[in-house]
Amino acid sequence: MDKPARIGRVRGLQQLFSRQRKSLSLTGWKNGLCGISFIRGDKVFVAEGEKDYLGIAATGIYASGVFAPTASLSSTHFQALKDKDVVVFAQADKSGITGAQSWVTELTESTEIFIPDAAGNDWTDVVIELTPAEARETLQQLTPITREQFLSLDPAGYPIPVEPAVHHPNLNIPFMLRVHEAVQQLQSTSVAAILNHLGMEKNNSNRQKTKRALKNVDNYKTEIVSGYFK
Repeated sequence: MDKPARIGRVRGLQQLFSRQRKSLSLTGWKNGLCGISFIRGDKVFVAEGEKDYLGIAATGIYASGVFAPTASLSSTHFQALKDKDVVVFAQADKSGITGAQSWVTELTESTEIFIPDAAGNDWTDVVIELTPAEARETLQQLTPITREQFLSLDPAGYPIPVEPAVHHPNLNIPFMLRVHEAVQQLQSTSVAAILNHLGMEKNNSNRQKTKRALKNVDNYKTEIVSGYFK
């Protein structure tokens, strides 16, 4: 632990992560940054929580990174990053936005911020079913918001309410049926597994197409199963 800089360097994890255990803060270290091994290079990312950190770090995009054990850290804890090219991955909920806004007040105007586009999501939710290569492609296609734009956001507006599903009349029925049959055979709704089963390239376009098909199949399950659309 670098006590003057309030940075804890984590070299191992004593327990496995799970949906029930999303963060493992260092004992007695409630008010400092944590990072894996050490901060190296000029391009650094910051994420809230170890699972977000590990999912993003696995892509290999960034030289190093840190994670914050809580969203309530003071901006002064981020002064150690003022000379770095920093990218912040905020979570899409009120506490996540509030915490990240306090972080970036100490960072430069060039800081880039990403927020998941799904209500309440964190970055683990974004990359959990993707391989590191797929996650890398997904993150590289995102459009960041600027520090100024991010600081102008109202945290009370998060999480953004989920809009009611709109059933577009031009549904891709043949592809919906292929996805439905793949799910039945695989007994899984994994997008990666479905794309592999259908022999489709695992790029972002096909992933989004498959996610839409899964959602539409769920909305129209009765019609699909009964063969109404056939």
